[in-house]
Amino acid sequence: MKFLYHTAIFLYVCGIRTAARFNSKAKAWVNGRKTHSPKSIETASPGTKTVWVHCASLGEFEQGRPVIESIKKKWPQTRIVLTFFSPSGFDVRKSYPMADYVFYLPADLPGAAERFYDQIRPDIGIIVKYEFWQGFLHEAHKRNIPLFLISGIFRKNMPFFKPYGAFFRQGLKAFRVLFVQDAASELLLKKSGFEGKINVCGDTRLDRVLEAVKNKESIPVISAFKGNLPLWVCGSTWPTDDKLILEVIKRNSVKWKTLLVPHDIHEQYIASLCESPKIVRLSTANEPEITNADVLILDRMGMLMNAYGHADWAYVGGGFGKAVHNTMEPAAHGIPVLFGPNHTKFKEIGELITAGGGFCVNNLPELEKQVLFFAEQEPERKATGNKAAQYVNHHAGATSVIVKELTSFLSADV
Repeated sequence: MKFLYHTAIFLYVCGIRTAARFNSKAKAWVNGRKTHSPKSIETASPGTKTVWVHCASLGEFEQGRPVIESIKKKWPQTRIVLTFFSPSGFDVRKSYPMADYVFYLPADLPGAAERFYDQIRPDIGIIVKYEFWQGFLHEAHKRNIPLFLISGIFRKNMPFFKPYGAFFRQGLKAFRVLFVQDAASELLLKKSGFEGKINVCGDTRLDRVLEAVKNKESIPVISAFKGNLPLWVCGSTWPTDDKLILEVIKRNSVKWKTLLVPHDIHEQYIASLCESPKIVRLSTANEPEITNADVLILDRMGMLMNAYGHADWAYVGGGFGKAVHNTMEPAAHGIPVLFGPNHTKFKEIGELITAGGGFCVNNLPELEKQVLFFAEQEPERKATGNKAAQYVNHHAGATSVIVKELTSFLSADV
């Protein structure tokens, strides 16, 4: 199995290198590993602990972030080495101030893990959610480097639970603790024969969004756009989402304002959405145009979380495509959350529905019905938002559990 695993990784890397000739993301993946590698890391000063934190991409970084920041707050001299697999995570967070170094994780080919650990010499490693690169796990176990999985979630279709999964289950022995999101993950692991420590403590992402809500900042232009009307914020939307949203607006005499925040802000696509004088974009509209518009397109990065703070209800995109984006951000702001049907891989969304704070819409009529209800029924809308906020607050707290466990590893003498 080890041979087959490395063969698969080799073929994957070859495919990425071929794609790099005509795909910008693949090119960034290849070139980034040449120019941003651990070769440049300096030797840690005596007495300094080095914590390696690995995230697949930006979403996983948001789960790892509260743990990183808690470590830095409690042990400020700790050296954080942050690695990413994807350019979409690295490009956004390569200057993250809480990390001493930010690198791409080398491809998991033979010898890569050995060189990586020789270069960064971690005292502990933290893997976020599901990045189970077997070369790195097996080598960490061999070197007795304590690894911790945070916000982990396990499903039956993962290789650990297949007849051929012994090689993958062996890699899990590198983890001192698996901090998982739910009891179902714990049960799967125990049934598979995992004998290590498992702690069911939830998702650190909830701690992150609550911290962001606590430190939220008002955006004056959104306040001016909203005026005295209810505001519907549609975040991380894809073209299928945008089509439905704009159709709801066309079909009704609008009694609310809509802030549209597309996932893709490419110039040509954003321009195509501005089909009416009542639809304007933040980057080009003047103040009177924004105030008089029905739809404001937020075509700037990094404003969505604070934008939810102005909303009366939200729609989170992606559910009519590959998967819904982050529903916990608007929920933490205490507003009802709508989303499309492709959400079943996220347990927190199912729980949010059960709690009465989230609603799945499968088509245009269902979306229109929910939007009209929230626009017209303020008391019910606020009660639903309170349920969303209660869900987030009730399930938060994973970060403190994790940091408490790490204390014996980071407070001891080097």
